[in-house]
Amino acid sequence: MITTLGKYISNNLSREVRESNYFPILADEAADISNKEHLSVEFVGFYLCERGTAGVAIKELILQASADLGLSMDDCREQCYDGTGNMAG
Repeated sequence: MITTLGKYISNNLSREVRESNYFPILADEAADISNKEHLSVEFVGFYLCERGTAGVAIKELILQASADLGLSMDDCREQCYDGTGNMAG
């Protein structure tokens, strides 16, 4: 039931974002208790940083998250990242 509710909420949020025409990206990565890095993408969820936290790896995770939600990066109007030194590549 929780999985079904999660999908319902995610579908509604992504629909609302698509209908608004534009969206921002807010992302931050952090290690969990087992020292695995996770990237939190605002309102989307957590994505495991299996390929590290270098700029290219984070970019690929963000592109995958937006594709999962059916969002076009052409409609992204703002970006905000913690640890911006990693995003310099």
